[in-house]
Amino acid sequence: MKQVYFPVDDTYHLLSLLTPSGLLTQVKSRIDSMRFSEETKQAKECRKKNELHAAGYDDVFDLTITAFGGTQPQNVSVLNSQNAGRAYLLASTPPGLKQRQIRLPTNNFFRNSLRIRPFKDLFQPLDKLIRTDVNNVHVRDGIRNSLKYIIDQVLQRAFRVRAYEPGWSNTEHYHRYHLPSASG
Repeated sequence: MKQVYFPVDDTYHLLSLLTPSGLLTQVKSRIDSMRFSEETKQAKECRKKNELHAAGYDDVFDLTITAFGGTQPQNVSVLNSQNAGRAYLLASTPPGLKQRQIRLPTNNFFRNSLRIRPFKDLFQPLDKLIRTDVNNVHVRDGIRNSLKYIIDQVLQRAFRVRAYEPGWSNTEHYHRYHLPSASG
């Protein structure tokens, strides 16, 4: 049994945390019916034979079984006794998050989705070409090619935003920002 000393004024109260037998029993019965029902058995048999089953089946991974009451589960509660003192513990792992390759704009594509640092390396050669005193075909072609490459990089980021999963701008995060309308 878990016990916690809780400070109250100048003394401590001993709190004993009781196991929620009703909740544990309900979780165990739902998981058992999900994992061991006749329909699930048929679906798993079809899977072994590499056949299609219309309904399929659900499963819960990384379950841990814990026991309450030791050799005397009936001393904990009637529900605990009915489950032979066993209960499931569900895995409590953090969700796997995938990193986005694009920063989605909140209200201004150029400010929110284009970072300055990656473009710094693109603008430095362009700046050198523009500031040079030489004006010949090679310099003009270099300026034109640098501009084309920069525009291409901006358009690639814009297309990544457009190709991102539909509905991203309808989430709560983006409702806080006012996106300008097409009319003005």
